[in-house]
Amino acid sequence: MESGKPLCQPKVIAEIVGGILLGPSGFGRNEEYMHRIFPSRSTPILESVASIGLIFFLFLVGLELDLSSIRRSGRKAIAIAAAGISVPFIFRIGIAFIL
Repeated sequence: MESGKPLCQPKVIAEIVGGILLGPSGFGRNEEYMHRIFPSRSTPILESVASIGLIFFLFLVGLELDLSSIRRSGRKAIAIAAAGISVPFIFRIGIAFIL
């Protein structure tokens, strides 16, 4: 077992758990903590930096995308993508009519 990975998990798992604990889902439920760590005057700056970081991350994911593997799976990949987009869309339309 490596000393840096006690649970044999990738680094991204630790980042996700840390984000959940430090963000609004974990300690963020405490108002004093949220105002101390994330003052209200810093919120617009944090949101802007987060948006830029998300765009950069998605750009890097796009660069690493292996199009040849998508071409090999062809119709199956298109069907999965279409279902992944259309099924939630149809459910949202139905819920909108109900509400």
